[in-house]
Amino acid sequence: MQVKKITLSEYHDIRYKSAKEIYPVKLRVTCDRKQWYYHTGVNLSVKDYEKMNSRRPGDLDKKFKDIQELRVRANSIIDKMGQFDFVQFRAKMEGKEAVESVEAYFNRYIKQLHYNKQIKTMRNYECALNSFELFRPGLMLRDITDSILKEYKTWMLSKDKKLTTISIYTRCLRTIINKAISANEFPRDLYPFGRYKFLVPAPRSKKNPLSSAQFDALAEYVTDDPVKAYARDMWLLSFYCGGRNAVDLLYLKYKNVTDKTITFPYRQKTKDSDDKQKPLVVKIHDDIRAILDRWAQKNAGPETHVLNVLNDNMEPNQMVNARMDFGKACNDGLALIAADLNIPSIKMQQARHTAFNELRRAGKRFDEIRDVAGHTNIKTTELYMESLNVDSGNETLDALRSRKSKLKAV
Repeated sequence: MQVKKITLSEYHDIRYKSAKEIYPVKLRVTCDRKQWYYHTGVNLSVKDYEKMNSRRPGDLDKKFKDIQELRVRANSIIDKMGQFDFVQFRAKMEGKEAVESVEAYFNRYIKQLHYNKQIKTMRNYECALNSFELFRPGLMLRDITDSILKEYKTWMLSKDKKLTTISIYTRCLRTIINKAISANEFPRDLYPFGRYKFLVPAPRSKKNPLSSAQFDALAEYVTDDPVKAYARDMWLLSFYCGGRNAVDLLYLKYKNVTDKTITFPYRQKTKDSDDKQKPLVVKIHDDIRAILDRWAQKNAGPETHVLNVLNDNMEPNQMVNARMDFGKACNDGLALIAADLNIPSIKMQQARHTAFNELRRAGKRFDEIRDVAGHTNIKTTELYMESLNVDSGNETLDALRSRKSKLKAV
């Protein structure tokens, strides 16, 4: 994330007429073209203010030094704040502790996410804030303890919320507190997360690849229904492209496609958190070519999206909504196909699971699968592959059951 430039300057505020013709000297803080003013406590006439820049008689010299000391302190506070916030700045300038609510901290960060066009992340924080406000309205950030977080987890479970949801919301809060600590607004020794405190739930999502028979049935499925045909083809396109997520397919542009290959420069999910991703190059075989011939829109230039779902003129909110609508349409179509085939319901994300499972069955090394998956750390790939191993536990127990017991019934 790009750090916004913050400038500090002196400002003689003569905007409002004064009967005594004496006006306040203020510090003006400018950030992202927005300005805030902090009163130095010094009031001067226009003539005296001009004198401060040249010869300064005794009293003016003292006021000049007072203002310069304030400027030094203000710059020091701004340097330590990270993200500028005037409420916090003013409190620190006055030597006070700015105690704010969880809601205030969340709203400030939500505005930042909106500015950065991180709409999906922003929505997670909005949902997390709503949850914490329902749990305990008006909760202050300084009041967050490991005990309160454990109460929150129990409360969420009583509302039939999943551990995954609790994990997302408490990770949002952890980020907020980490930012407050960085800005010296939350005591480090009261940090409520970690060992012997509150551990954010880390439920391991169960990967659910299609069996060989289920994959064959889907790949060979024939229909005249465009809804089902589109869902089938999008699933297969994701699979053939190494399990690339649906969002990666939607952001694919013609500048990344040749007659023979498709290049995915990076994964959309981790493009802002991993700057060392390797591009994934996919050879266009007959099955991929047939899918593109059916569903790709006309190439109007290198910046044209291959699939006609997104366009660069959309607002960030519209793009997120279009992505969600695409996923729902595909999953709805896949559910209809599964019903026709009399197999368990199929989801778009299973294309990724199935692709990696097939690579493992083909004897590919973990580092090779990691490169296809776009994982930064091979441990992520190892965990991913472990969760695909549905039958390994049962096979181990089968070995135990195969031994004849020597125990006699009592």
